[in-house]
Amino acid sequence: MTQAKNGDTVRINYTGRLVDGTQFDSSGNEPLQFTLGEGQVIPGLETHVEGMEVGTKSTVTVPADAAYGPHRPEAVVTVDRAAVPANINIDVGTRLQARTREGRPM
Repeated sequence: MTQAKNGDTVRINYTGRLVDGTQFDSSGNEPLQFTLGEGQVIPGLETHVEGMEVGTKSTVTVPADAAYGPHRPEAVVTVDRAAVPANINIDVGTRLQARTREGRPM
């Protein structure tokens, strides 16, 4: 079988979990498609997928430095509840995605 290599477009189904088992991300019902070597996913995942064969199932533990990096308290943003639309339910630990004034995701 052919192994995935840089420049290949690949599709994966995945579930991202923290060390304690808490799910933080998932490809859901549709596979995630990306091009190897383009930096479209975290480095640890990209490195793991490279060399895999079609249909292979695998589990990988990605250390912080090969994922999103260590926790940086200075990067945490506190938002007043009034700034969030009233129809959005928020509980402790809820993650929200915001955009900069230029429209880029934060």
